[in-house]
Amino acid sequence: MFAGAAGFALVVVATVLVIIGVRQEERHKTLLYGPPTIVALLARCVLRAHITVQPDQHSEVGGSEEEPPWFERPVGPRVR
Repeated sequence: MFAGAAGFALVVVATVLVIIGVRQEERHKTLLYGPPTIVALLARCVLRAHITVQPDQHSEVGGSEEEPPWFERPVGPRVR
């Protein structure tokens, strides 16, 4: 009986710590950087939220380099 109560208490404490850690991550907006506190590090470990920053990959979405992107094009009718 004691083992069941201790297990339940451990789950409740771990849940509260993860909630606090996630809140700290969201408040400080540090998901791409190091965790702000030990509790946030614990939350990352429990939730397996190890984020790696990938370098930006610039790819052409369409169109040639002669034509500006859609937000720089004139609004009027297209001249050919």
